[in-house]
Amino acid sequence: MRDTAEQAFEALIWRSQQTNTYLRATAAQVPSAELAERRTTQTGAVFRHLAAQLTSSSAAVIGSRKRMLTTGNLSKVTPK
Repeated sequence: MRDTAEQAFEALIWRSQQTNTYLRATAAQVPSAELAERRTTQTGAVFRHLAAQLTSSSAAVIGSRKRMLTTGNLSKVTPK
């Protein structure tokens, strides 16, 4: 069974790809001056949202790794 934090991270990557697709589609429809302002605002908001999710995913990974270390389950901590 896959780790919940790993699934959250994959979902985060998928969402960022969808956001990039949306921003490209928007760019094709909006005049350049307005586009620059809109893209800056949207991109900032997207990256703040993604950073918050990444922070919580990282905290979940760190927490699960600490639990593995304290319970003695080191096989999941070391890379294969």
